[in-house]
Amino acid sequence: MTRPIFLTLAAALALAAPSARAQDAGPETPEAVPELSGSEDTCGAAGFQGLVGQPRAVVDALELAQPMRIVPHDGMVTMDFRPDRINFALTEDARVEAVTCG
Repeated sequence: MTRPIFLTLAAALALAAPSARAQDAGPETPEAVPELSGSEDTCGAAGFQGLVGQPRAVVDALELAQPMRIVPHDGMVTMDFRPDRINFALTEDARVEAVTCG
């Protein structure tokens, strides 16, 4: 009784195993990924550089049509890159330290 089950399992595993031909083909060339550079002003951060040194209240009062993120000093943020989002990094005393895209 166990012998037919064993043979069935062995046949299924043999069919599921990758063939030698697929291994000989070599590594697949990945598609080119566009380089995400932080140097490009994709969100218009250059227009907000005048806020550097200003208190957080100035940033809180902004009404932007695009996404924005306020990053507290030593605060944790996600590492996702959104080229249209403006990031306002704050100092320890809650003043704007940097304005970047991402």
